[in-house]
Amino acid sequence: MVVVLAAVVFDLDGTLFDHRTSARRGLRAWLSDLGGVWDEEFASAWASAEDRHFTAWREGQVTFAEQRRRRLRDVLPLIGQPVGDDEQLDAVFADYLAPTSGPGAATPTSPPPWTSCGVLVCPPRC
Repeated sequence: MVVVLAAVVFDLDGTLFDHRTSARRGLRAWLSDLGGVWDEEFASAWASAEDRHFTAWREGQVTFAEQRRRRLRDVLPLIGQPVGDDEQLDAVFADYLAPTSGPGAATPTSPPPWTSCGVLVCPPRC
């Protein structure tokens, strides 16, 4: 008998997936593409915006797409980038996601579960 799974769900809260490492990797590549410079101040501002707006989404105050846009509205001015309309912000966020997609970074104590079961992983808080 073959069982077909419709979905596999992991709670990716840092137990199996190191979100912070993946996000930093994405930020570095993304900032370089935008002509920005990586520093801890920007990383802190990004993390603060992420926490604030992701929480608003979890609490049902905004849509998932809107929490992404709000994060960009907070941080783009910090690197001298214009804040565009919703469509432009969605495209800018897609550029940020490109280097963070894929299996990401497992925590040091966890083997990457997707390597043995073929699961496509999207980092949390994408």
